[in-house]
Amino acid sequence: MSLPEIAAGYGNTHPRIRYLREYLTALRDLLHTGAVDHTGETLVAKSPTRSMVPTLHSSVPVLLATSGPLPLQVAELTDGALPLLTGPDTLADFTIPTLARHAAAAGRPTPRVISMVSGVVSADVSAARDRAAQQMDRYGQMPTYRALLDREKMSDPAELAAIGDEQAIADAVARYTQAGADELIFTLTASGSTRDEERTWALLGELSRTSHA
Repeated sequence: MSLPEIAAGYGNTHPRIRYLREYLTALRDLLHTGAVDHTGETLVAKSPTRSMVPTLHSSVPVLLATSGPLPLQVAELTDGALPLLTGPDTLADFTIPTLARHAAAAGRPTPRVISMVSGVVSADVSAARDRAAQQMDRYGQMPTYRALLDREKMSDPAELAAIGDEQAIADAVARYTQAGADELIFTLTASGSTRDEERTWALLGELSRTSHA
């Protein structure tokens, strides 16, 4: 479920949060039981027969990309939350406490937190940050993301990007992990050169192996 500014471009005029909650409810029923019979205010979902699908034996996790307070509340219906444009301070002070509070109220475990982090290992920090800024600039104009940047005391979305040598990226990974992220997904790794991207993947692979050793 996207932000209003993005959803409108696809003609989605449903009340966003209500529709999202109903959609997730119907999806969970279908994945967990092979059938759904849901009639709500914004969504009707009915399966004519029960499906024997692999998910009946091996559960497929439901993940929700989310940032603002209302989607974070709905995330209690999911297995994991993917906070977008959310820095480590906001993650620790706002995102995770909000997820935990609503999950507890619903009698459910707190969803896993899978942080989306933009970054690349690069010796040419200025050029890589310029390219990251081109990709991220529009998000600074969207109210939800603007509020998240304000929480981090940042004026430009590209300030969230982790760009520098291997130690700088390792430090960024540590900050998100210490803030409570269960997993990290790195994006915009192509902001540098092809060699930069290879260095980034090599570092992230090594950090992953070390963390699971």
